Amino acid sequence: MIPTAIVHIGVDVSKRHLDLSPFDKGLARVPNDRAGIRKLIQRIGALEGSPIVTCEATGGYERALLLALVEAAIQVARVNPGQVRHFIRSQAVGAKNDRIDARMLARFAAVRHAEDQLFVVVADEEERWALRELLTRRTQLKQTILQEKNRLDPAPGKAVAADIRGHIRHLEGRLKKIETAINEWVRAHPGFDSFRTRLGRVNGFGRISLLTLIAFMPELGKVSAKRAAALVGVAPYERQSGDSRQKARIFGGRGEVRNTLYMAAMAASRSNPVLQTFYERLVSSGKPRKLALIAVLRKLVALANKVAEDPDFVPITA
Repeated sequence: MIPTAIVHIGVDVSKRHLDLSPFDKGLARVPNDRAGIRKLIQRIGALEGSPIVTCEATGGYERALLLALVEAAIQVARVNPGQVRHFIRSQAVGAKNDRIDARMLARFAAVRHAEDQLFVVVADEEERWALRELLTRRTQLKQTILQEKNRLDPAPGKAVAADIRGHIRHLEGRLKKIETAINEWVRAHPGFDSFRTRLGRVNGFGRISLLTLIAFMPELGKVSAKRAAALVGVAPYERQSGDSRQKARIFGGRGEVRNTLYMAAMAASRSNPVLQTFYERLVSSGKPRKLALIAVLRKLVALANKVAEDPDFVPITA
């Protein structure tokens, strides 16, 4: 049986346009709206072979395209813009415009696909995106509330203090509405209950950390534990060249997940007997406390990956 040829299509996304790498005789630029996306899907559907569309994460402008492609059962991958920039530099491409970026996205996707490192968007992306937005808004509100509370010390004048307190009450009301919306999302999506229940048995994981994993880490269970740690940004990278050896360091990754799980790691280092022993052993051996917490965080990510991978795996309550 002859394998189906893969057709990689790079899409450079902007607010108004989608610039496309060459894949047929159609337009190289289409509008980033319903009509433009619908026509693009028709063109992709007419291709022979197995198409994979790749675009960068743009903060939201790619949403309509991703959801439409998933609905049309066309494979689509969303990749890290920083990785693509490094790839373009490695190709010695000096010029830059949207069409060049689209072609380089297709080339980048072909390389990553050959290395089995291109992860397509999952079918429940729309549901996860909705939760992602709610959790992001929750974080924004909590940060703004903290900022306003900090403005009360040192105490401002009566008029300003009253205004700040009024704003805090308003923000706390908005936060309660977001919390209610999050609870409604959970009730409406029982398919994630098993993952939350099994992983929730582990001391350290709380409601928000579990929902953060669901929203921001759809790759869980489909990648290795090391790759999952890299996606979160807690995988140590060696820094060695010739006789020069520097300490391994972590960088990159998904800040939303890392920040939330860092708090979970702090809780686990105090309340989870297994991870507390692991943490204290590292500290007693001379490791800095923050480094030991990152090691605990990696353990939590590996455990979450295992729970997502195996529907029958139930971690030991600790």
